[in-house]
Amino acid sequence: MLERITDLFLKYGIKSLSMDDIARELGISKKTLYQHFSNKHDLVAQTIDFNLQSQNRKMQPSKLDDDMNAIDVLLKVSRVIAENQKNFNPAVNFDLEKYYPESWQKVVDYQRKHVYQKICQNMRQGIQAGLYRDDLNVDVIASIYVYQVGNLEVLDDVDVPFYEAMRDIFEYHIRGIATEKGLKYLESIKTFSDNK
Repeated sequence: MLERITDLFLKYGIKSLSMDDIARELGISKKTLYQHFSNKHDLVAQTIDFNLQSQNRKMQPSKLDDDMNAIDVLLKVSRVIAENQKNFNPAVNFDLEKYYPESWQKVVDYQRKHVYQKICQNMRQGIQAGLYRDDLNVDVIASIYVYQVGNLEVLDDVDVPFYEAMRDIFEYHIRGIATEKGLKYLESIKTFSDNK
C-alpha cells in the first residue's frame, strides 16, 4: 500500500491529493484507509519512513559486494539514488517542506547523517585500498558530495535527466579524489550508464 501511495505522491504531489483521492486510487474505502492511517500527516510520515527504509536496504552491502572496491560501491550507491529519483516530482519536496515539516526533517536528516556516513565510510575504504588520495579531508569531501546530490533540482533549468546528472557527479567526484590507481580503475570499468 505504501509503495502505491508513493507512486501517487510522485505523480501528483502530496498536497494536491486528499484522503478521498488516495482511497479512490487505491480502490479501497476511506474508512479502510483510516484503519491504517489516523490522518494524512500519519500517512505521509509512514510513507516517508517506508521509502527511507527501502532506500537504506538497497544501499546495504550484500555478500555479492564483498569483492567490490570503493569505486564499485559508490557506483552502486549512486545508481540506487539515480533510480530512486528517476520519476521524482519536485513538488514532493516543496509539499513536504511546507506542509509536513516533521517528515521533511526526516528526509534531510537521512541525507545529512546516513548518506554522509556512507560516503565517509566509502572514502576511508578507498584511501586504505590506494584508490583515493590520502591527503583528503574526508568530512569536507563527503559533505560536498551529499550537498551536490541533494541539490540536483538546480539542474531543472538546463534540462538534464537526473540519471545523467548522477553519472556526471559520480565521475566528477571520483576524478577529484582518486589516485592514479583509482583513475586507471575508473577508466577500465564500464561507464555509469552502461551498467544500469
